[in-house]
Amino acid sequence: MFRVGLLLLALSLGAAAHAIDRPPIHTAQKLSGEFTQSKYINDMGLSLASSGNFALDREAGILWQSTAPLKSKIIIVSGNIFIDGQEVKADSSVLVEMLAILQSVLIGDLETLAKYFEIKIELNADDFYIVMQARENLLADLFSVITMSGRDYVEQVQIQDKSGDYTRIQLFNIVEGQAQIE
Repeated sequence: MFRVGLLLLALSLGAAAHAIDRPPIHTAQKLSGEFTQSKYINDMGLSLASSGNFALDREAGILWQSTAPLKSKIIIVSGNIFIDGQEVKADSSVLVEMLAILQSVLIGDLETLAKYFEIKIELNADDFYIVMQARENLLADLFSVITMSGRDYVEQVQIQDKSGDYTRIQLFNIVEGQAQIE
């Protein structure tokens, strides 16, 4: 009887493990939705908030459009950043790397992120929680930790800076297959 109980326990644990044996994040070619973003500046005890909408196309780039409290439009395409129609110039190798990381965080591309971060994943039956710590000195000097969580898609990102500042982004009303980058 004891062996039967152990066998049933092992089978039930195996079934529970199988129930969460899924990719942590559903990645899509195109996503769009809305966001809220808050930036906490530790030294000043100040929190800044914004909201708006986003569109992400793995091939075309990222649109990040703030609608409140101020309107602004950031477009990231082909390794270039445009803010309100003006191109932002920066060191191209660092810029391309940072853009790849940003896009990978938003779409949950763990394969790309694993090149830059040590990744720990916690999976539950319905959601995921991912903690990333930078592998390289440049990134490690900027970020202490980045976390991502959600159900099917990345729905919350928190970026903790070395200075104690942090940015929290919440993505919602996410729609797959739609992304117009203009």
